Amino acid sequence: MLQLDSKEIKTKLQPTPKAFNDEIEILLPKVSKTRIDTAKEWLVQSIRDLQMDVNNVAEFVVQCQHHAKITDKFQTVRDKVDLYSSVYQVVEANGMQKIKKEDEQNLKEAKNQINTLSQIVQNVEQSMETANEKFKKQLE
Repeated sequence: MLQLDSKEIKTKLQPTPKAFNDEIEILLPKVSKTRIDTAKEWLVQSIRDLQMDVNNVAEFVVQCQHHAKITDKFQTVRDKVDLYSSVYQVVEANGMQKIKKEDEQNLKEAKNQINTLSQIVQNVEQSMETANEKFKKQLE
């Protein structure tokens, strides 16, 4: 007759809260880092798109399109970066895991890029009004 120790099999197959907590502790910073990197890529590209020189009507139209696209998504990206920052704070505050210096630096860079893009958006909005008038006169 065959005798099985089901307790050992049960502990391997049945998930435990500690095992889930351990996985979450490892997974949260990795996911946050990946998503912050994605947000940074979008921010860098958006900054590039809005910093283009506008010398003619075609470039002005392209800048207006970029501006509309960026302002539609900007708040969402900003909120996501704030959320990931909160995740880091919760992970560290609960003693789950120490956040790496490179991740802290990455988050700081993302926040700096948010501030830069915010300033650029304001500058573009101010210059769009005068450019709109200028190009209207040229087309008349």
